[in-house]
Amino acid sequence: MFIITYPTKKGSLMNNFIFHISDFPANDTIKWTNKKFDFASEHKSSFLVSLTANKISDDCLFVSGTIKGSVSLECSRCLFVYEHPIDIKIEKDMDVLSDMVDMSDELRQTITLELPMKPLCKQDCQGIPYTTANNKDFLKERWNSLLKQN
Repeated sequence: MFIITYPTKKGSLMNNFIFHISDFPANDTIKWTNKKFDFASEHKSSFLVSLTANKISDDCLFVSGTIKGSVSLECSRCLFVYEHPIDIKIEKDMDVLSDMVDMSDELRQTITLELPMKPLCKQDCQGIPYTTANNKDFLKERWNSLLKQN
């Protein structure tokens, strides 16, 4: 696991997903296996990306592969942090701009769309446990901004 920061700095793992047309060999295919991806967000995450890029023409690539890993999310019922698994298949035609294809944004968007709108640590989560709900320190930590307004 590693902690990610946003915005992405030059040289980060997110900038390593650029296919240059000039790098394609005679068979017109490039493969990347288990390459780390830096998902720029406020969540702690760890992703491995495997991609195969096939050169269709000088201005188009067909990219396919997988994104596997996990992201730390806060359960919307009990407020505890849990690891949400991610396993996504990608198949996409990408246009070549300036002799290259940058997959970073496409990967980030694909992961973002896979994240749940209402994260749950488990389907039958009962919410904040009674013993925790009566713990004023827990409530102050979680609801600090609302408590400051009163």
